[in-house]
This record gives sequence, C-alpha cells and structure tokens, in this order.
Amino acid sequence: MGNRLVPTTSLLGENDIYYVCKYTIQQGKLQDVKALADVMTRDTKKLEPGTLAYEWHISEDETECHVLQLYESSDALMTHIKGVFHKYKTSVAECLTFQSLEIYGAASEKVKVEAADAFNDIWDQAKTTYMNRLEGYNRAGRTQNEVQRIL
Repeated sequence: MGNRLVPTTSLLGENDIYYVCKYTIQQGKLQDVKALADVMTRDTKKLEPGTLAYEWHISEDETECHVLQLYESSDALMTHIKGVFHKYKTSVAECLTFQSLEIYGAASEKVKVEAADAFNDIWDQAKTTYMNRLEGYNRAGRTQNEVQRIL
C-alpha cells in the first residue's frame, strides 16, 4: 500500500529542492566521468537518505553531462554539499568543466551561499540560477509513503 502513487500538485514538495548541475566533459575524460558518476551515485544513495533522486545524464555526443538531484529539504542539500560533493569535488573538477547550476524550489539563504561557495571554490564565478515555483502539476505523483513523510 505504501508504494501506491498518489497525485500531487507539483514535482516538488513544499520543502523539496531540485538541483541541476550542467558540465562539459573535458577531452579524454569520459571514462573518468563514468567512474565518478558510479561512485558518487553509490555514496549518495548510501550516505544521504534526504537525497530523493540523484541521476547523471550524458549527451548523445558524450560532450556534456547533467546531474539531476532532488532533495527533501535545504538541509538535505547541505548534507550533500558538505558530504559527497565535498569528498569528490577535486575529482569532479579534474574531468568536468562547470557550465551552470540551477536550483528549483524554496532554497534557504544558507543553501544559496554554501552552493555558490562550493562551486566557486573550484570554478571561478559559477553561474547559479534560483527558480521559485510559479505554477504547474505532476501527473506522476509520489508514493503514499513520500506524501506521508512530507505531510
């Protein structure tokens, strides 16, 4: 019963943060990116229960990489920034060139400062865009357990 999908009004819950990092894959670093995606995904899944989704995507021509992340709260995002991201940020910088960071949802002021600092620490003047929900809906819904946790 707990995994039955129920409709919600948005992909994001009230406190959820959706985070999109866009990178260019450095020449000759594709295999390093694939290995990094594997280990960071495993560590995030194991160590960060507040990370609801964590997905690496690669362009068809294998020159760009986007990392899509969904956190249950600003605190969960801070856990990732100070945890798995901090642990691997040097490896990330060695194989990926930062393009932009987009943060959707009600990010706390602390997240805005810490996220910018984390990226600016390894890339100069990281471009970050914050987006607040205007309108929309989500047909996919959430599992009943997720809805109960959010409520």
